[in-house]
Amino acid sequence: MATKYGTEIRDVAKFSKWCYCPAVMVRQPRLDAPGILHHVRVRGLERHRVFRDDADHADLVAQGRLTVYAWALLPNHAHLLVRTGNGPLARAMRCLLTGYAGAFDRWHKRAGHLFQNRYKSIVVEEEPYLLELVRYLHPPGGCHRPPPGLER
Repeated sequence: MATKYGTEIRDVAKFSKWCYCPAVMVRQPRLDAPGILHHVRVRGLERHRVFRDDADHADLVAQGRLTVYAWALLPNHAHLLVRTGNGPLARAMRCLLTGYAGAFDRWHKRAGHLFQNRYKSIVVEEEPYLLELVRYLHPPGGCHRPPPGLER
């Protein structure tokens, strides 16, 4: 059966198979509730340094509206163990990361994005994983490997 453009319907079917686009992956909502513990990870854009000196480290931890229990601030990324307050984690992290990025840009006379993608967060069950996560974030030997059984 010819169409206006001289192709047949079966050719269109072949084209649609060739041009198949899977369903768009939608971001899943974050699990969040007041008073929940989260393991939050944030990485520098293209894995560049986001901390250049001790003042940068101190500024990130001091800026937030979150209760920070433990942290590991590596040159190109950070891990935080935080407890949310009455507001959602997303609002507190937006204030924390936007404030830090603006201050970092001013101090180091740079412009542009500082962080890569959104931050990652995992809800931490207090009983089984809290102590293991703190050991992971503050290792005695300074190595940075996840303990067995702890998801990254």
